[in-house]
Amino acid sequence: MISVITAVSDASSTTASAVSLVNRLGIVHVAAWFWYALVALGIAICGSWVQRKRHRLRKRIRTGSGRSKHRRGGHGRNGSGSWTSNFFLGRGAVGGRKGWGLTSTVQRRSGATKEGWWRRLTPGRRANRKIMAEVTADRVYCVSDVHTDITKNMAWLEELRDVGAASTANGSTTTDVDPSSSGDTSTSPPMRATHDNDFIIVAGDISDKIEVLRATLTCLRDIFGAGVAFVPGNHDLWCEKNGTETSLEKYSEVMRVCTDLGVHTRPVHLTGLHSPQQSMLIVPLLSWYHTSWDTEPDIPDLSLPPVSLAAMDFRRCRWPSWLNPATESVARHFDSLNKSINMDKLPDSTQVITFSHFLPFQQLLPEKRNLYYPHLPKIVGSDFLRERIRKMKPSYHIFGHTHFAWDSKIEGIRCIQAPVAYPHERRMAGGSAWTPFLLYDSTTAGFVTYPQPCRWSDYYRSQPRDPTNFELAPWVKEKLGLS
Repeated sequence: MISVITAVSDASSTTASAVSLVNRLGIVHVAAWFWYALVALGIAICGSWVQRKRHRLRKRIRTGSGRSKHRRGGHGRNGSGSWTSNFFLGRGAVGGRKGWGLTSTVQRRSGATKEGWWRRLTPGRRANRKIMAEVTADRVYCVSDVHTDITKNMAWLEELRDVGAASTANGSTTTDVDPSSSGDTSTSPPMRATHDNDFIIVAGDISDKIEVLRATLTCLRDIFGAGVAFVPGNHDLWCEKNGTETSLEKYSEVMRVCTDLGVHTRPVHLTGLHSPQQSMLIVPLLSWYHTSWDTEPDIPDLSLPPVSLAAMDFRRCRWPSWLNPATESVARHFDSLNKSINMDKLPDSTQVITFSHFLPFQQLLPEKRNLYYPHLPKIVGSDFLRERIRKMKPSYHIFGHTHFAWDSKIEGIRCIQAPVAYPHERRMAGGSAWTPFLLYDSTTAGFVTYPQPCRWSDYYRSQPRDPTNFELAPWVKEKLGLS
């Protein structure tokens, strides 16, 4: 009881002291000091949050893996034509370039499409968000490996723009040539002279020079009025030989060019097809290769340079320290950027078409005995891409990279490669006037008849593919000096 009385007495004295303090300072002063304390606490909390946010955003922009819509930029209007305002203040170097550390970007592009005028610099795991471009098109074409840094290939593209009807739709007349060549040797009706309401899929490898890539995409956009969809290939991510830019930063620059030009790098919903109820979803898939994708046996007793010496990518691509091209880390990183693609709530009548630069299935490549470089399968495909395609279950998949024209069905998916390739490869294939592959035509029966004549896929329709056959083809022996 005594202790209780003592506690009550202490509380009473404390209360009296507080009342005395209030009487001396005045209620206004006490309230002011209380308010200052709350403000100081709020500033401390916000400051800590801002520092964490800045660190995360800087890391995402520097590595190209960010989910943020923020980007680096300059004062006022930046070089890519975007109005920028400072975000979280502070100057600094992001990704090795000086400028305002982080900026919030509002993109007002003259060529913007319905998928949004605020598109981010680096599409990450929320790349497509909930916005999907709605496009009306009569025809859909596809092409890969344009390589317009080669003068003849750029001339081909400019001729396609200026004289569209002068070339054939899917290739050139069949001739008796070395089957190791890449070409599509089909005979098809001529292309239309105009493509104002046509759409084209470009499966990577335009140029390592950013100005050539921009000019090529601009030309394609001028030709195909309904739109252009693009996914970068390995050549598009090559860096300057003596520069400091990484391939992830180059990827961000390529995506910025696509944003500037209104080129689609996210899923596109095509309508206005053969049937009013039918629609088409075109889905670009980012990917990279890894050597473990090759599960077929190597040819024994054959001395070949390793892929790290034979492939230019290992010299022209630069990766941050946490990515190693000798492992699966680069392939896993690029696949992680596709995780935002949402295939739910699609109508049953929607045809899904995916496209990538690299290969999902090893059956889309000749056996090693037929290849000039039998280690080629180690630098062309991705297990991550294959599993993603299996989950998405598209009707069609467009790919590139190997320069072998192809049209075959793997696991119920029609896989097509329509490369422009290099001029000498076109000559080997029996012609030089190639044009994009007509995939879909709403004015006729819809999708082009299967199969279209392509040298290697035609060969495997009549000959079983046997990766355990190690007898080198005659042209490989001649190339390697073994004949």
